[in-house]
Amino acid sequence: MKLFLGIRWLESTYTLNDVSEAIQVIINDFDIPNTKILSVCHGESVSLKAAVHQLFGEEKSVLCLAHVLHVIVSDALDDVNSPTLKNVVSQVETAVEYINQNYSRFSDQSVFTEEEAESILRLFEYFDDGVPTKKNIFCLILDNVLRLLPCLVRVIENEFEEIPKAFTNLNVEVLTEISQLLSSVEEATNELSANACLTGSIIIPMINCVKSFLQRIPLVYDVSKLFREKLLWSLEARAQEFLMNPLLRRATFCDPRFKKMYISSGIVNSVIEECCGEVRQNLQACSAVPLEEPASVTALWRAHDENMAKQKTNDEMPYEFQVYLEQMLLPRTADPFQFWLQNQGCMPSLSRIALKNLCVCGTSISVEKSVTVLKEIFSDDRFCWTKEHITQRLFLNQLDKEYWKKPNG
Repeated sequence: MKLFLGIRWLESTYTLNDVSEAIQVIINDFDIPNTKILSVCHGESVSLKAAVHQLFGEEKSVLCLAHVLHVIVSDALDDVNSPTLKNVVSQVETAVEYINQNYSRFSDQSVFTEEEAESILRLFEYFDDGVPTKKNIFCLILDNVLRLLPCLVRVIENEFEEIPKAFTNLNVEVLTEISQLLSSVEEATNELSANACLTGSIIIPMINCVKSFLQRIPLVYDVSKLFREKLLWSLEARAQEFLMNPLLRRATFCDPRFKKMYISSGIVNSVIEECCGEVRQNLQACSAVPLEEPASVTALWRAHDENMAKQKTNDEMPYEFQVYLEQMLLPRTADPFQFWLQNQGCMPSLSRIALKNLCVCGTSISVEKSVTVLKEIFSDDRFCWTKEHITQRLFLNQLDKEYWKKPNG
């Protein structure tokens, strides 16, 4: 379940205290103690990250993978030490700018097929947003340019005596290889964007899969190979913050689709011990509550019950944990929450711990989508609304449909 709690406006220049205060006000409005916050997923803003650490502790901080993927692509494309790669990027930007400046020549949709017309419209949407060459959508633009190149050249040949250099300078083979490399990042970003409440257990496996995808692509040209090296180097460097995050490691381990598969051998034992420690604490808390002994219990069965209690609190590994590890991995498309709800009977303590760890959020994209909705709600004819009215309207707008149903009776 996703709920929008609030929004606060910050000045163009803001401090750590401004961000902390804005977050704290929203939490206080709903009487949520800071200690009840399991995790906070955020972008790479230094002030935001510091505010999260200040309010909730560094151990509850989770970086948004979608933001990091954009930065990785941007870093690789902006590599100042690679003039060849910069030249390739410049060629694409020149071609895109030419299309933008000659909008009228390409606006006649009758000269294109239906698929070509859709791609042209997508390019024009990027121009309308004012970010025709923004790095975080470069892969989308490049893909559309490559797909449209034959039909664009066909139209240009009818309009001009010769094809402009903006297109003759394009090395289609190199751009195709770079587009293939970027498609792995695009696919990961699309999956992160598609789910409003993505569990953090998928983040570490996704990073490994993106890395494997990049390594398997066959490349011919040196500039493409260099670009892949830059992507992999940046991904490896930035992935450490995710791989070493205790919340994400425990979430991954508690996901029956992954368990130990994507946790490095050097830290897997510590992750198991962390999860075992949580289960032991839960078992001890349950055993501390005195239960009335049924009148039918005899000395014979009391011995059995004592042996079972010793099994469950084994110092090496709780019994429930052994049951979990012995089971096969679930298919990737399975629902990990349903697995634990269905296995509460045989693994009550571990299921409680696992469900909590799986609730760690893996992306903050849903927050940014709310900001997009805000732009639609706060139109020019509503300029007299107060900030409180806007927050209330956005809260209602983001509620699931089930909460709008009339109560029975």
